[in-house]
Amino acid sequence: MRLKMLAQKVKGFDCFFSLLVCVFFFICLAAGSPYFFNQQNILSLQASIAPYTMLAAGMMLLIIMGMFDLSVGSVMGFSGIFCAYLLTEKLPVMAAVLLALAAGAAIGALNGILVAYAGISPLIATIGTQFIFRGFCELIMTSELAVSLTGFPAGFLKFGNMRFLGLYPMTWIMLLAVVIFQIILMKTWPGRWFYYIGGNKISASTMGFPVKGMTFLAFTVSGFMSALGGVMSVARSQAASRYLGNGIQVDILIACVVGGGSLLGGKGDAAGALTGTIFLILLDNAFNLFGINSLFKGVVIGGILMLVVMVDGILAMRRMKALGKI
Repeated sequence: MRLKMLAQKVKGFDCFFSLLVCVFFFICLAAGSPYFFNQQNILSLQASIAPYTMLAAGMMLLIIMGMFDLSVGSVMGFSGIFCAYLLTEKLPVMAAVLLALAAGAAIGALNGILVAYAGISPLIATIGTQFIFRGFCELIMTSELAVSLTGFPAGFLKFGNMRFLGLYPMTWIMLLAVVIFQIILMKTWPGRWFYYIGGNKISASTMGFPVKGMTFLAFTVSGFMSALGGVMSVARSQAASRYLGNGIQVDILIACVVGGGSLLGGKGDAAGALTGTIFLILLDNAFNLFGINSLFKGVVIGGILMLVVMVDGILAMRRMKALGKI
């Protein structure tokens, strides 16, 4: 009872229990492995958490609205490779980064148009763009262009590898983005519209909320954040890869759900995107530190997803019964 009362006092209540699990998991790893606080391990965790959280933050907007985006991994890969190509063509670093981010936002906008204005299911629309832009990634990285996608400017490499107070620039940017997203969602009317629309699209539309416009905006933001994650990853690894972002869309979706988002809509926040991502990255780190066969990772993550979705469904049914809707 006291735990529940404390959770209700915490801002971003939806992510409270995932935060609690992360803290517990962190303590277990720190106590169980002498290598957990190794500098290389900590830097590796940062290099994974920061870009993945960017994708999860964008995805969380869609989760709140009762939708999702399965193209985030392909957008991440395409934008990162596109940025690498522009840099090797001697474009200024800032211009290359901005164009790569614009490309990601444009793909997200395409998803938004297909879903909001063409009436296509988010599942079908984003699977389509997922395959299209993953195909572009493969075409580029298996062509003659792939040979030259290395040797980036020093300023770009410095952005990916320098540290301030022990943290990469990408980590500081990620923390800033989470704070901004959280403030917008919790303190502004447009942010609250995401929850109203996710709670009941028909009622929200009847009441005059810009459902189509907000849907378009959410997909565009998701594309932009995916591109930002891709650029960060390329800067950190100092090279473009055909495998960048490949298959991570399900992990990002799970991170959002574990972080308090509901596939039924109306729940979630940016803090939850962060805690859900940290949980998954720590889980992956545990497999590496303890030498557990990585083939079991999919089994564990699948089980976690099924458990979280089942619990979310049960809680949703109870809320509906309490409101007399069923």
